[in-house]
Amino acid sequence: MKKTIFLAPLFSLFLGGTLTANELDNPEFDTDLSGWSNPSGRPASWDSLDAADSATSGSAMLTNELPGSGGAVSILSQCISIIEGADYSFGAMTFLPTTEPSGTWARVVVNLLDKPDCSGFDPVRSIFQGGFGQGSWLQTSGNFAAQSGELSAVVNLSIQKQDGVEAPASVHFDNAFFIVSLPDEIFGDRFQAP
Repeated sequence: MKKTIFLAPLFSLFLGGTLTANELDNPEFDTDLSGWSNPSGRPASWDSLDAADSATSGSAMLTNELPGSGGAVSILSQCISIIEGADYSFGAMTFLPTTEPSGTWARVVVNLLDKPDCSGFDPVRSIFQGGFGQGSWLQTSGNFAAQSGELSAVVNLSIQKQDGVEAPASVHFDNAFFIVSLPDEIFGDRFQAP
């Protein structure tokens, strides 16, 4: 799995700081949805609408066509191995067109599992963040510390609709992130400042 490591934090590792990396593949949806799975088979496509108005990038346009139940329907997901004791931040930029039904939420849902490969899908716990503003890009984000026994995370891009909403609802996701910050205590004496 390809990892993106930001260079400045890498230097800070050797200077006593923390290492940070976005663990997601294809978080910016530059040209397609590669790296993401769609286990529910819900409508998902690449779209040229981009959070930074880049002509060379785009976003994931997801649609929840199921009747509203008040719960989030996960559409795209990725499995990430996590490290007990590490701090994680997660989220995405979301855009809900003004034409979508009232009471539609864009959600980033993280299911934490006790197996390193996300198998079994019986979450130890779930954490979610979301936004519902229409007509502009919004940042949705959250964080957590991985607890003992939490070995993997399924990061889900999801859409929630209120009970009784029958109309389909679409949301754009861009610049998704699942970032680990590894404190010095995890590395111990394995790395020394030059």
